[in-house]
Order: sequence, then C-alpha cells, then structure tokens
Amino acid sequence: MRNHFLRAGRVANLPSGGGGSSIVDTDLYVHYDFSSTDCWNRTNGTNTDDYTIHNLANDYNDALIRSRTGTSDAYRDASDSPCIDFNSSDGGGCLETIPSNNSSDSDDCAIRIPGSYSQTTIPSAPSYNQTAVSATDTNNLMNGVGTGAYTLESWVKVYLDHSQDASASVFTCTSRPSSGSNNIYNWILAYAPGYDFDTNRANKFNVLFGGFSPTEVVSISGAPSSGAAWSDWNHIVYSRNSTSTNDTKVYVNNSLVATNTDNNDVDYMFEFNLVYLTVANRVPERHGIFRFYRGKALTSSEVTTNWNAQKSRFGH
Repeated sequence: MRNHFLRAGRVANLPSGGGGSSIVDTDLYVHYDFSSTDCWNRTNGTNTDDYTIHNLANDYNDALIRSRTGTSDAYRDASDSPCIDFNSSDGGGCLETIPSNNSSDSDDCAIRIPGSYSQTTIPSAPSYNQTAVSATDTNNLMNGVGTGAYTLESWVKVYLDHSQDASASVFTCTSRPSSGSNNIYNWILAYAPGYDFDTNRANKFNVLFGGFSPTEVVSISGAPSSGAAWSDWNHIVYSRNSTSTNDTKVYVNNSLVATNTDNNDVDYMFEFNLVYLTVANRVPERHGIFRFYRGKALTSSEVTTNWNAQKSRFGH
C-alpha cells in the first residue's frame, strides 16, 4: 500500500528534491512525482499498481497508463508498452518516453487523467473503455474552475534532433466551457526544420492555451543549435489568476516569459493526456514532476519557491 503523505489536499512539508525548502501546497490538487515509488512503482505490467500514477496530493485524480500491447490491440489499463520506462539516472528519477521502440500500433501508449470522456467504439483510441469521471463530479479536474484561477506546473526535458521533423506535447487538456463547445488547451514541444506552422518554432515551447496564439513561442532551455541532444530540464508554470486582461503568465525556469489573457469559462475536463505516443517519429520526453493547483494562480514569488525547492534535483 502506498504511503499517503496526507489526505486533506496538502502535500507533505518536505523538500521533495534537494533544495532544502518545501513547495507551495495551498490549493494543490494534483501532484505527480515520478521519482517516488509512492507515485509510481516503475513496473511494466497489468496490475493496478503497475499502471496507476498515484496523486500524492489527494486520494483521487490518479493518472492511468494505457497501452495497446495486449493481444486484442485495443487500449486498456497497462504499463507494458516498450515506449514507457523509468530513468533512474536523471532528474532524481523520471518517466521517459522512447518513441524509437514504437514499431507497430501495439506499442502505442498514453498516460491520462480520467475526465468525462470515455467511448466503446474505437479500440485504437486511448479513451477506449476508460473509466470516466463525470462532468458534475467534484473530482473532475477542471470542475468548477469557471473564470477563476488555476495553475499547471511541469518539470520536463526533451530530446531534440535537427535531422528529424518531429514534435511532442508536454500535456494536452480538452475541457468544456459553459457554452458547451469544445475548448482545447495544449503545450506543444516542437523541433522541426520545416515545421507545419512556422520554421521559427524550432527548439521552442509553443503555447496554445487560452488567449495565447500559435505564434507565441518560448525558447527551450538547453536546446541544441545543431545535431541532436537532450535539452536542460525546463520548469514550466502556466498561472491564470482570472479572465482579466493580461492576468495569465507563463514562467520558464523562474523567469516570466509571456503574459496574456486566458478568458475561457471552464466548466469541466473532457480528457487529459500527460503522454500520448503513437508513432516512432516523436520527440523523446522525460517527465519529473506534474502539478495542478485548482482555485489558485501561483504568484511570481511562489513560482520562485517551487523553483528553489527542486532546482538542484534537476541540475540548476
């Protein structure tokens, strides 16, 4: 049985990685730390603890690893895809995607936080037969956010190859606004000499949240200028205080890199992919930390608190 740090929506007051100080835990709703066996047991298999990414902040919103490696070639809860592995030598321990191991459809995999969407007709989709969390359930990740505050935070690094036309996503979230139409939120990590949108997007984080247009780009720290190499670890924070003008901020490695407006009135979460890997021609990723604050926009000083708490773990 995993050790729940605590059960009232507040993470344990621990350094959590080398900086000597603790992270901000107020309104922390989801906290995944891939270095911790309390979060992920690092085993490839079909047992519940093998495919579950436990939320260290609460007893709900666990993420699920899904794979098509079974005999039916349909998605099911399992961590047996050869494209997902634990890397013990980087970032204090992290989850790594290995796209080069994707030799057929049966190697496809995803890591998903269950939302309101599940379907029974398309076995090749990661939503196939997935347990859903209804739109009205308080445990639905974006339930009740409305026009209010929230924060998404990630420690991630990517392998960028100048000879390869490829891209990857840190995470993708689809939510339903009050109007009832779809609203898609994306972080896209991209390197491609002839990338579909704009060649200037090479070695950039492309921000596709809210009022951030596809032309908003943020440099990936440590990205190679030629050849192929892993980037640095990048600490990314997307902090929305409200739907007011210029009240949404993006920080990378403790620096404010973009300010804009996210005026979406979010009703609930439809689906969320932390990892979605379906082809070999993708950017390898390493995920160390993912956090979600509901009802709270991290301030500049709080971003610094979280940065200081774990920067040494991630080589800064």
